[in-house]
Amino acid sequence: CACCPPNLARLVSSFGKYAYGESSDTVYCHMFADGEVRFENGVELLCETSYPYDFTVKYTVKKGENKTLAVRVPQWSRRFGLLVNGEKSELRTEKGYVYIAVKKGDEITLTLDGTPRFVYPSPRIHSLSGKAAVMRGPLVYCFEGRDNGDDVISLSLKTNEPLEVSELNSELLGGTTVITAAAVRREDFGELYSDGEPEAKECKAKAIPYYTWGNRGENQMRVWMDYIK
Repeated sequence: CACCPPNLARLVSSFGKYAYGESSDTVYCHMFADGEVRFENGVELLCETSYPYDFTVKYTVKKGENKTLAVRVPQWSRRFGLLVNGEKSELRTEKGYVYIAVKKGDEITLTLDGTPRFVYPSPRIHSLSGKAAVMRGPLVYCFEGRDNGDDVISLSLKTNEPLEVSELNSELLGGTTVITAAAVRREDFGELYSDGEPEAKECKAKAIPYYTWGNRGENQMRVWMDYIK
């Protein structure tokens, strides 16, 4: 209680400096957030996006002439599309940013890769050996018992099958995307140890964004999951 509330207030009041930067002739968009921003160099931008659940970010230049708009392309986005006033652009990134010459009235649309993916740890992290996590865009997902028969410990993900993105789950914090993975569940044989391997049955495992877990009562939760091919 002593540090969290003022830290949150500090974060909110400082967000503009995290999201944007500028020089005399360039405005930098480091993060993606819906709203308007005014720069000291005279540029005014309108950003329209539903990121991180939608991966299209549209910038409209409301004010400014002969300036450069530098938009960050996150490393996790394996590919991206860029439209300048509705025309496809072939600009490439320079140290993680695309640089676009802009003037008042220009519209820039960046489309990032929203394909869900498996992420694997370095073999040097011994506690995570043989495990994988699920991400979509910048969000890490987790598997919570509420969505998986109250038991996620017995699940192993099948990483050779594609992940599926479901519609928003309105039950969680106003709505959030659910990712479904093919999996197998090891059946409990009733004893602590056995000479026989547990039977594995195919199933589906559902994941929600990590930041939403723990809002539906106490239950199991895992980010790093066992996996099989």
